[in-house]
Amino acid sequence: MICYYTGHRGYVYCAAWSPDSLLAATGGQDGTVQLWEPMAGLPVQSWRSVWPGQEIYVLAWSPNGKYLAFGGQDHQVYVADVHSGSILLSYSGHSQPIYALAWSPDSQLLASGGEDASVQIWRALDGSLLLTYTAHQEVIRGLSWSPVTRLLASCAEDGTIQIWQPADGTTLISCRGHQGGVLNVDWSPDGQQLVSGGRDATARIWRASTGTQELIYRGHQSRVWSVAWSPDGHRLASAGKDGTVQIWEAVSGQLRFTYRGHSDTVWSARWSGDGQQLLLCGNDGTAQVWTAPSV
Repeated sequence: MICYYTGHRGYVYCAAWSPDSLLAATGGQDGTVQLWEPMAGLPVQSWRSVWPGQEIYVLAWSPNGKYLAFGGQDHQVYVADVHSGSILLSYSGHSQPIYALAWSPDSQLLASGGEDASVQIWRALDGSLLLTYTAHQEVIRGLSWSPVTRLLASCAEDGTIQIWQPADGTTLISCRGHQGGVLNVDWSPDGQQLVSGGRDATARIWRASTGTQELIYRGHQSRVWSVAWSPDGHRLASAGKDGTVQIWEAVSGQLRFTYRGHSDTVWSARWSGDGQQLLLCGNDGTAQVWTAPSV
């Protein structure tokens, strides 16, 4: 372990690296988003929702490194300027808690989703709504914007993953196979595949162009809350209710390493930009930075 961060009170639900991997951001049950140094665990900046005590469920760092978006229990999405520390805007388009956020590759647009079963596409710096996507029937749990094809993938408690065009809301592919809700989704670096995690304790790899299921990973004992592709495309990290983070090969599904540093549910596992470290957070109130194993 490189760093053990204990700045939050209560569960830590979400985590993200800055694009240059020099800072980490976490949010949680205490209603705060905290910015800190991942190698030393030193706090740098913090934000909270307008309404005290409202839990933060999700955050996302813009690809250009300038902005941090976060949302949660109070139905709002906030966009903060990382350099100045100011909140630039609060987006009020949703009627229920926010569980998913994704930036467009050019850092101009945000996709947000949550309990109202809609995904909304809006301009990050003025909050103007561009499109509302309503193909899902239940709570939106995950969003991922392809860095290559510019398509958006969304997953929900209705058991589906939808691949669609954020420009006009056209659904291209629907992936079905999980037994129960799909809790997280991530694109491969080359934009050819998706990985998903679900309530059925599996992680699955899909061919994005066809929706074909290519691999099922069954290493977890309970629901898989987080899946993330390594920057080199060779490894996958999955984390969940069983308290483990598992590193496995993207091609074969072979398990390479299991982290057991958390004592309870792990909500998020994220690779650093160079693929050398993992940022984790969970119900034990900690965020942890680990050295990632190579394949």
